[in-house]
Parts: sequence; structure tokens; C-alpha cells
Amino acid sequence: MDRFSKRIVEVDKISNDAALMVVLSGLRTKMQFWWSVHEDGPATYREFLFRAEKYINAEEATSDQENEKSDQRDNIKGKEKDSKLEKKESPKKAPDFQHPGRPRPVQKFYGYHILNTSLENVLMQTKGKDILKKPVSMKASSSDLNKRKYCRYHRFAGHDTKDC
Repeated sequence: MDRFSKRIVEVDKISNDAALMVVLSGLRTKMQFWWSVHEDGPATYREFLFRAEKYINAEEATSDQENEKSDQRDNIKGKEKDSKLEKKESPKKAPDFQHPGRPRPVQKFYGYHILNTSLENVLMQTKGKDILKKPVSMKASSSDLNKRKYCRYHRFAGHDTKDC
């Protein structure tokens, strides 16, 4: 933004509308700021500069937070590598279904909240809304099943929903 502002000053008698048009045409497309500007475009060049400054500040703040999180993850990974080196090599385990050389995906959440309601209540509230994935069908011999118990989640006799 600083570089663009310096170049605008060098141009003689440029109108605010022309400056706004030039700066909008030079934005990177499909970026979050680009979408924001095109959904609700600024009326003046000054309004654009104000909005751009807000996005820059927000982006810097979030990048600082992401850097702190990545530093924490790196520290954890370093500790894990050290502990793996100390352990003896174990016999080969089953293949990990992950492509070699591809990094593991980062967890989206680090902690989960305990449900404050029963699983049955959650199922009743989400019934018919296709929010939850359908479970894998259960297969068991008919002699092992308790016909008095029925799981609403699995839609299968043999255990209660609360025991699921």
C-alpha cells in the first residue's frame, strides 16, 4: 500500500475516482480482501485506504498468533522426535494409509468440551436434518443380541443408545 500511495502522489491531478479504480484493478483476485471490496465497494479512495489498513492490521495480528501456534507445535514435534530416537525400533506395524513424505494434517481442535446433554437428546434434535454421518452398519450374530435394547444411532438392536 505504501508503494502504491507513493506512486499516486507522483501523478499530477489524479482524481479520487481514478485512483480508486487503479488500486482496485491491481488487487489480487479471489483473496479475502478482494471479496470484501467487491461485495461492498468503497465510495472513495480514502475509504479504501482505511479498509485496507484494517485488513492489514487484522492479518498481521492473526499471523502473529499462527506463528506462536506453529512454534508450540514445533516444540512438541521436537520433543516427540527426541523420545522416538530414545526408543528402540519396534517391529514393523501395519501400514499407515498415509502417503510417504506427505505431512500429517494439523488438528483443527486441541480440546473438546464435554457434552452437557445425553447422546439421545442430540440424536432427537438432529433427527431428519442429515447433520450426523450415518454409522457403519453393525454385524453380529442374532444369538448375541439383546432384543430388548435398541440403539437409535446405529438403528440396530443389541445395545442402548446411552451405552453407545
